[in-house]
Amino acid sequence: MNHSTKIIIGNITNLSDARYAAASGADYISFCFDTFSPNYIPPVKAKEMIDWVSGIKIIASFGNQSKEEIETIVSLINIDEIEVEKEFLPDDFSEIDIPIIKKINLNETDETKTKVMFEMYKEKVNAFHLYTSSPFDKSIYENLLKELCLSVNIIWELDVNENNIASIITDYKPYAIQLTGSDEEKTGYKDFEEMDKIVEKILAERV
Repeated sequence: MNHSTKIIIGNITNLSDARYAAASGADYISFCFDTFSPNYIPPVKAKEMIDWVSGIKIIASFGNQSKEEIETIVSLINIDEIEVEKEFLPDDFSEIDIPIIKKINLNETDETKTKVMFEMYKEKVNAFHLYTSSPFDKSIYENLLKELCLSVNIIWELDVNENNIASIITDYKPYAIQLTGSDEEKTGYKDFEEMDKIVEKILAERV
């Protein structure tokens, strides 16, 4: 049976991205509530966008906020999953009845540390979101990435483009591919041509 990779469109900051994602066949949209991120969006603004879209799941992404801050935002918005990057004890979020995604920057770790993190959190989280903040040679992690994609849910945000997306899905079989939203060229207008090509290729790989 063919592998069915999900689509996440992240860092939503405008209604154009949210509407595009809902209509494109994407499975999730993600809003960044990390106040230190350039992609931060106020919870009230995110809620307004969520009210405009339907049929798509919502991920709330956090940085180094406290558990209490996360719980406050979750109580305000209808969230399907939360994503955390900070180090936390495996039971810290046991009282939040929402699936958790652990976000990992591969530029800030190595293979040994990555394995340790996966062992620590794999029974507590729904997925691991792997990304990089600077150029990254994924061949260094090739065997580990294949192993992880087979054993846990991996959200892949590692050098995705229309030329390599088919081979990523075939070779690694990640749980999901995360694409990134961007600023509107002007209010209400964006060119989604590049993202369209990637989304179409992901959908074509599905059963």
